[in-house]
Amino acid sequence: MTDRPKYSLTEFERRWLVEKKLLPDLSELEETIITDKYFPGTRTRLREMIRSISGEKIFKLTKKYGKVSGMSEPLTTIYLSEEEYSLFNSNEGYILKKSFYRYPYSGTGFLIEIFKIPETEFILAEAEASSEEELTKLVLPDFISEEVTQDKRYEGYSIASGKF
Repeated sequence: MTDRPKYSLTEFERRWLVEKKLLPDLSELEETIITDKYFPGTRTRLREMIRSISGEKIFKLTKKYGKVSGMSEPLTTIYLSEEEYSLFNSNEGYILKKSFYRYPYSGTGFLIEIFKIPETEFILAEAEASSEEELTKLVLPDFISEEVTQDKRYEGYSIASGKF
């Protein structure tokens, strides 16, 4: 796909494995609990986010259209009411539950993802930016290990569906 679908935005993102023994204490950072449901045979995800400090709940439905480059992908997200979320949540899907923490480092908010369902041996770090050029210039924290941005095994659908 070369054209961005109508109403979509382009997400620019990189992903890495985390060296657990170098990861700093995250207990002072706000935890956000995310429960995703990936609908089989689609690139559509239902998400519930609960912020630990405020208790705020956010519900979203996201459609990803496939990578247009190694670090970019168009997507469309709509925010849902709790009633709308419940309606979509009644459909079958693969569940992924994780905690994420926004870790500030050198002007970037790295997202640290710890998977609860299914449990994994790995922790991921992600960074988003407004362009691929900006992503290539990131200063990485010491706990960043191997880059897995283009490895489909580390995508949410793969982890949730057990295709890892």
